[in-house]
Order: sequence, then C-alpha cells, then structure tokens
Amino acid sequence: HGFGALMDCRVKLEIAYIEMLYKQGLIGIIFWLAILISLVFSYMRLAGNMRDKAEPYMLSVFFVYVQSATNPFLTNPIGMSMILVSIVVVHTLGQQCESEIK
Repeated sequence: HGFGALMDCRVKLEIAYIEMLYKQGLIGIIFWLAILISLVFSYMRLAGNMRDKAEPYMLSVFFVYVQSATNPFLTNPIGMSMILVSIVVVHTLGQQCESEIK
C-alpha cells in the first residue's frame, strides 16, 4: 500500500513486522532480514577475541529484532541507530582481524 498509507485510520502499528508487510510488502521484510543475516555472517567470521568484543553489539541487534515484535522499534531512530552502530563495529573488527592475519 506504500509509505504513509493509513491502516484502519492509524498511521503506525505496534507490531513493526506487520506494518512493514502492509506498507513495504515482502521486499521490506526481505530487506530487514538481509541486514540481520549479513550481520550474523560477518560476526561468525570474526576470530575469538574480536568475537568477544562484538558480542554485546550482536546481542543488542537481536534485542532490537525481538523487541520489534511488540513495538515499532526496528524502524525507529533508536533501533536503526543501534543496528547501524553494530554494523560499523562488526565490520571494523572484521577488518582488524583480517589485518592481523596478514
């Protein structure tokens, strides 16, 4: 139905995934799942010490995705900023891990 579409005279829903499905369709759901999957794969490639440093960020990402089942947390600035910070941290730790191997 597109962004800005009203859902039963409401602009937002409490369940972020239903709102994504209604407004963005499967493309929106796949987009947010792709971010989670790529972050998990990046985390799994980290070595032991680097993985320990990235663990709090991964746990916070999982919290954002779980919390979005009852609140619109994922698509709000609070949730998006936590996910973006986690992406940067895991990517930077991955680059440090690769430079130590070389």
